[in-house]
Amino acid sequence: MSKLALAVAALVASVATPAFAASYTFNDVINGAQETPVNASLALATASGTYDDVTNVLTISIVQTVPSVTLVNNAHIHTAAPGVAGPVTIPLPGPFNVSTSYNLAPTMFTLTAGQETNFLAGLHYVNIHTVTLPGGEIRGQLNPVVVPGPGVLPLLALGGLMALRRRC
Repeated sequence: MSKLALAVAALVASVATPAFAASYTFNDVINGAQETPVNASLALATASGTYDDVTNVLTISIVQTVPSVTLVNNAHIHTAAPGVAGPVTIPLPGPFNVSTSYNLAPTMFTLTAGQETNFLAGLHYVNIHTVTLPGGEIRGQLNPVVVPGPGVLPLLALGGLMALRRRC
């Protein structure tokens, strides 16, 4: 093996992250247009957070920027495809029946293997329930996006340099 090949292999090994480790983020709108059935609620919220597939920890926060007309009486993460109602997967903490808005400070949950599979497939959604619409007033599908690991950008740069070297 040439000295250049050894140097490249050493550089790749020093910056590469394990292929099985990934982090995800999400930042999704929660509104009545996504509810099943769709409703005309003007309430609006955002669910944001991260997921680490090594620790299986989902961190989620929710900020409701436009309040509901009546008291929020429950909130959950459900499992189903967009437009389909599904069962409660993760109950979200209250307090409930005290406000027309639901806000959740960053909260962590450890997902099971099945929950992880559904989350990464985009099959989890947040549902905020109110006194007026107990089946759910606003809903938002969680759409995880993979975050490139710290070794990805140096590897891309290295590949570009190698391609330029071959051209010369």
